[in-house]
Amino acid sequence: MRDTDFFARLYAGFEAEHFVTGKLFGAGLEAFKLPADFGFDLLVSNQKEVSIGAAKPISRAFPFPYAIQVKSRRIQESHFCNAPHGRSQALVNFRLSKSEFEMLSTEDRSYLACVAFPPAKEISIANEAICFWLKGTQLAQLRTHSYLQEVVDGGRVHYDLQVGFRSLPTVSRDALLGRMQKQGDLTEKGAKELGKLLPKQIHKGWGHEYIALYRCPWSQALGGYHGSRNVAKKLKTVHLDLSGIGTEVSFPTTDSCERFPVYAQ
Repeated sequence: MRDTDFFARLYAGFEAEHFVTGKLFGAGLEAFKLPADFGFDLLVSNQKEVSIGAAKPISRAFPFPYAIQVKSRRIQESHFCNAPHGRSQALVNFRLSKSEFEMLSTEDRSYLACVAFPPAKEISIANEAICFWLKGTQLAQLRTHSYLQEVVDGGRVHYDLQVGFRSLPTVSRDALLGRMQKQGDLTEKGAKELGKLLPKQIHKGWGHEYIALYRCPWSQALGGYHGSRNVAKKLKTVHLDLSGIGTEVSFPTTDSCERFPVYAQ
């Protein structure tokens, strides 16, 4: 019997690798699939920049070539939950093996690219995969500050990153119309007519979509990081554009946790 689950995972991986490859070519770089499993999936060069120059000068901290490990997830309906300020979010986890983590976190020119494919409910122009990248050496920082957590699955050690893909802040149509009626701004008949024209969820007019990484709360009284990962911090925008790969980066989220004392476990 053929292992359909294995091939489904294999082809999903190919899909993500080709997606990242396309984004890199779109950024004026070159990406090539490595012929064997060396722990990395893609090798990235900048021959176009060398030969004819870059369309936009980018100061890169490390010389080419770069090695990229690609991880992917397909967002399911069960991944969606509520986030603050009327946002919806898809909460997914990306997982690295121990050997992948060790290679990525010790090599200056290695990178992790994470791809999340949206649910294929209907054809939409905006229905594109979401991608972000991290420098391999940032993973050790994320592990220190409880973003990347060690898990044991089937006797094997993995490192797990929890990611929230957060939508625009919205208010439900029913809540908005109900509030307008209560305030005397709309009659019952007017609410029914307006309700036929409005979508179920309405953008509040402020805020942006963003990606959040999750860590544990920190408390000096409790000896540092504790509990489950329920503190969400925004991923910096530089990590959303693969054209910036190779540039100098600091801690990947808008967090102050680098100032926290880290206690021995």
